[in-house]
Amino acid sequence: MIDANCHLTFDSLWGDRHAIFQRARQVGVQLLVVSTDTCDGDRVARLIEAEREGHRVAAGWHPLFEAPTDALDQLQSLLHQHPTWGVGEIGLDTRQSPVDIGLFQGQLHLAKNRFCILHAVGPGAVDQAYQAVRAMAPQTRGMVHAFSGSWEQAKKWLDLGWYLSIGGPITRPNARRLRDWVRQIPLDRLLLESDSPDLAPVDWQGANEPASLVEVAACVAQLRQTPSEQIRQQTAANTRAWLDG
Repeated sequence: MIDANCHLTFDSLWGDRHAIFQRARQVGVQLLVVSTDTCDGDRVARLIEAEREGHRVAAGWHPLFEAPTDALDQLQSLLHQHPTWGVGEIGLDTRQSPVDIGLFQGQLHLAKNRFCILHAVGPGAVDQAYQAVRAMAPQTRGMVHAFSGSWEQAKKWLDLGWYLSIGGPITRPNARRLRDWVRQIPLDRLLLESDSPDLAPVDWQGANEPASLVEVAACVAQLRQTPSEQIRQQTAANTRAWLDG
């Protein structure tokens, strides 16, 4: 398995990151994709260290965090220095007002020919983000993390060549809309993520961390009536294709 999105740079995980990854390896997680919320000095230093320790990393300005006026210049400079880095989490969150569509569009432009982690949460956010991506970033190797849209919306993203990712919310018995698209999506377009420290599976004990991916994979296997090992192997292959193009 590969955790397609986690926040190892967050304070709640960073200090214990070596033990966290060891626990993940024990349940079959081979690699972490580490994204961040801002591009400030501390976060960037942690991303550099995470990459040195063998993880894949992505940098960007999350829509729920205030970005400086020169945010795009900072990100452009950072990506120039680190050509293997992805961009993320970026996106739209309509629970916050006003929505900074310009920052999102600018980061999408910088994400061309890189892997990208997209956050689309709140009323209308999935459709607004889709319109922006369709118009601006056809060359981006993107995934919508913790995708919460309908199957009809999912098909539009798949038509753009994007991947959809799911994590702990799929384990909620009442997550009917999530379970609908997870059952129907072509298996070669599905990614698994922990989104740790957020979005833990229902029965997960303690703080969420990448090891919880085993619960997500088991739930997906049950929903699709597919052997768990097939889910683990195929989603890992999908993640590598997304990362490397």
